[in-house]
Amino acid sequence: MRTRMSGDTKKAFKILTEAGIGSEDARFDISLIFSYLGDDDKAFDEAIAKRAAGVPVAYILGKQAFYKEEYKVTADCLIPRADTELLVEAALRSCAALSFAAGSVSDIPERQITGSPRILDLCTGTGCVGISVYNSLLPKYPQAEVIISDISDKALAVARENIASQAAAPAGIKAVKLDALTGECEEDIGTFDVITANPPYINSADMLKLDDSVKLHEPHLALEGGEDGLKFYPAIAFSARKLLKEGGVLIVEHGYDQGKTVPQTLVNAGFNNVKVLKDYGGNDRVTYGEI
Repeated sequence: MRTRMSGDTKKAFKILTEAGIGSEDARFDISLIFSYLGDDDKAFDEAIAKRAAGVPVAYILGKQAFYKEEYKVTADCLIPRADTELLVEAALRSCAALSFAAGSVSDIPERQITGSPRILDLCTGTGCVGISVYNSLLPKYPQAEVIISDISDKALAVARENIASQAAAPAGIKAVKLDALTGECEEDIGTFDVITANPPYINSADMLKLDDSVKLHEPHLALEGGEDGLKFYPAIAFSARKLLKEGGVLIVEHGYDQGKTVPQTLVNAGFNNVKVLKDYGGNDRVTYGEI
């Protein structure tokens, strides 16, 4: 059996660092690949070759850990990132279902939901936000309902697989096709207590500057938010005003440099108590608003 940083793993380290991957990142990638593939020599070597060519590890392994779950990932979906876990915590806090609120999440008021909460997740990709919220709601709200939505049929297919494999009670969550820009949906989905969204928010200029591992491999449909990166937010705010129950909340992720423009968009749309939450790196990352 292969042992870490000996034999073939030393060779793998050399391959990755010569491909321009930093030594710490190379060690982490090798450890992660090794933990999944173990002593399957052929699969290990193929994975290292793909990583040296710039393919992200999540796409090589076909999975990514996020919050308390592990999601299937394909090139049709954005890879779930740790910063987006803030969106999950904010949604749970807004339903008084987060056992411990750290950082700026504690600025969100806890709201006791009458009956069982209904949550809508827009631009869902793998479904990671909606499914993770759903699983953590169930201990307090066993009848909670979550709808996850996307415009991409391929992303929805992956999200439905993740519902089947990761949702604690799959009957309470479903995926539907919904265009976040137009608000058009394939069915009547009703109203919600909380709407979450992690829309595309990278502007056109920054798209050109992305690392090749992102620019060449992750879907641009899930990344690019127009010339200024902000084209989705007015549409989402407008739709949310119609889809939220009285007293409901909208919670959206955005870029670190959009912490003034996105909140103003929510204010202009009539949202109250608008707050900007910082991620654990200290960057503006999520905006919260109530109707």
